[in-house]
Amino acid sequence: MALVMLTVSYAPEAMEWFMAHPEDRQGQVEALFQSARCQVIGAWYVNGSNRAVFIVEGEAEDTRAAGVVALASKSVIACESSDLTSFSEARAYFSRAQSIHKDYQARQSTGVPSFLNSNG
Repeated sequence: MALVMLTVSYAPEAMEWFMAHPEDRQGQVEALFQSARCQVIGAWYVNGSNRAVFIVEGEAEDTRAAGVVALASKSVIACESSDLTSFSEARAYFSRAQSIHKDYQARQSTGVPSFLNSNG
């Protein structure tokens, strides 16, 4: 399971609706993500903006698909998805980055333009 942060931007009409009908909308958000087999860890509005942030646990593809459903509703005008890595898992992540960086540097030293180097 992945931990994913989704940042959504609401249409002006949606913000107008929220003002006219103030309520806790977390249940609606949770229902959407439950339909995608995901669990909402937290949901927050970004004060002074038309954005909200959701931390969701589930398969990354499922969280992204739920974002597409939100976009189709026309109340959301943008949805950005960011996969999160815990600090405890970061060691493997950075070790892999180090390996890629070393390989990339070795390819640069061959004198061949980088765009001509193969990936394998």
